[in-house]
Amino acid sequence: MYTIYERFGRLDNLQIVIGGDLAHGRTARSLALLLSQYPNNHISFVSTPELQIGNDIKTKLRENNTTFDETDDMQGTLSNANVVYWTRLQLERHRDDTVLNPNQKHFVIDATALSLLPLDAIIMHPLPRNHEIPASTDDDPRAIYFHQAGNGLYVRMAMLDAIMKDLP
Repeated sequence: MYTIYERFGRLDNLQIVIGGDLAHGRTARSLALLLSQYPNNHISFVSTPELQIGNDIKTKLRENNTTFDETDDMQGTLSNANVVYWTRLQLERHRDDTVLNPNQKHFVIDATALSLLPLDAIIMHPLPRNHEIPASTDDDPRAIYFHQAGNGLYVRMAMLDAIMKDLP
């Protein structure tokens, strides 16, 4: 959230694409819930049917009047995105081979995906990554996931400091 605010100066009126393993990714769930606290955000969830975001999150988004859609067409969501938050396929949570192959091109943030993304958009990822964002994407100025990881350290430090001040 801090990284988004740092880049845009706001947390409302954003077009957010959240994609990947949404059924198992806690960061994607948390981000969707937090962004639903701010008005006029629209979230596009991109995944396969087996990896969709949980109904509990969709219920909360509706309660908070946050619009959203679900699709398996990553490329169709990118052209209007302010924020792309991509997650890895959590292979350790899958016991069968019905899940998406992590190397499928239509779920990879590569040069083709970058060509569709607005120049002022940002690409985020909770890290570590697998094959969903190749190292070649790291050089794109919209790829801010390493900066995001650094911000996370300082935000956690500030939160711990605030909590510790209230302890006897």
